[in-house]
Amino acid sequence: PIEDVRWTVSIHNRGRTELVELQVLHQGKTLRPPVNVLPGKYRRFTFFTYYTGPGEYEELVQVSVSTPSGATHRYEASPAITVHPPQPAARLAGEIDASGRIEITTRPIVLAFADGASFSLSVSGAEKEAAYQVLKRSKPGRSALKLRIMIYTALLYLLLKEQAPYLESVRIDCEYKGHEAAIKEQLLNLFRQEGIEIDPKVVVLEAQARKSLAYQLAKKVYQGGIDPDRRVTRADILRLYYL
Repeated sequence: PIEDVRWTVSIHNRGRTELVELQVLHQGKTLRPPVNVLPGKYRRFTFFTYYTGPGEYEELVQVSVSTPSGATHRYEASPAITVHPPQPAARLAGEIDASGRIEITTRPIVLAFADGASFSLSVSGAEKEAAYQVLKRSKPGRSALKLRIMIYTALLYLLLKEQAPYLESVRIDCEYKGHEAAIKEQLLNLFRQEGIEIDPKVVVLEAQARKSLAYQLAKKVYQGGIDPDRRVTRADILRLYYL
């Protein structure tokens, strides 16, 4: 439903005599068995309505109550509500940069996404090397460069997967110059494999300015100034290649 609305009806007895057989109906249906209400007291009735599309809606609430003398009073109200269509999610136009290298096994690599908001991930040298060794054994025909590109592409995917449906554009400072087309193709394949739709045109691999927000964020995380939003393990990487 677009809207799940809780309605509350409060009946206050401001008189000096007890109210008897109080009933509240919503759309002709009784909300609870009849109750009595002492002077100065009140009873509260709650119901929920579900609206599955935008528009103007009107509810019908009816109240029936008696007094000890036998007089019965009936009241009716028609509260209205306007349900608005869902607002589209904000579109993101961000950039990605890295600090560190896949090849250096004694240090981590950090990837960061920035568009005003930001997200970063880090993978330790030991986890990088462990993932590389598994890939090397499982894909003996691949060169060392291609295996490291597989790790790099997996990290790009893990960085972007939550933002992918909202991306208007993302510019990636590619760590492997001359291999931009292959990396983009692998990245798009991972999105398709994981069932995430993304327009190929929004992904652009090109050099970024060293003072970009993404670069500054990646550098701060790499230097230990702030913690990454996610620490990636070898299992996170290898799962994407069914290993």
